Amino acid sequence: DVLRQRSQLEECVLAKVDAILLGPIEAGPMTDPVALAMDAGIPVFLIARGVNGDKYTQYVGSDEFKLSYAQAQWVVEKYKGKKAKVIYLQGTMTSTPAQERYAGFLKAIEGSDIEVIFTADAKWDESAARSEMESALSRFEKIDVVIGANDPAAHGAYLAAKAAGREKE
Repeated sequence: DVLRQRSQLEECVLAKVDAILLGPIEAGPMTDPVALAMDAGIPVFLIARGVNGDKYTQYVGSDEFKLSYAQAQWVVEKYKGKKAKVIYLQGTMTSTPAQERYAGFLKAIEGSDIEVIFTADAKWDESAARSEMESALSRFEKIDVVIGANDPAAHGAYLAAKAAGREKE
C-alpha cells in the first residue's frame, strides 16, 4: 500500500531517525517524501527500487536496464534475420524496475525483426500475467516469444499457454 508507505516515511522524518532504508512501492508517490527526508538531513538508501529524480543518498540494487537489455539481445540473436512475434508482460509500470526493464527491452530490439504484438502491465503478479496471456492467446494465432518481467509473470504466461494447449509452440 503506497499511501501507507508514504505515511510511514513521513513519520520517520518527524521522528528524526538517523537514516532510512526504503524500497519504494511506486516511484512517483514516494519522490517528494524522500526529498523531504533528505532536506531534513536524513540519509535515504533506496533498495531495489528508485524514485523520480536523484534526491537520495544511495541506490542499492540491480541495473534493471542492463539485465533486460541482455535478455532481449538473446532473443534478437536467436531470431536474427527472422521475424519474431513477441509478447512482453511488464511489472507494475509505476515502479522504476518495470520502467527500466521495459526501456532496456525496447532499446535491445531497435532495428531488429522483433515485432511486439502485445504488451501488458502484469503487476509483477502471476495471476495477472496469466489473465493477460489468456487474452493474448485468444487474439494471436502465432506467438514466437513471451517475455515476463519477473518469474511470476513468466510462470503465469506458461500456465495460460499450457491451459490452452499452446505451451510447446
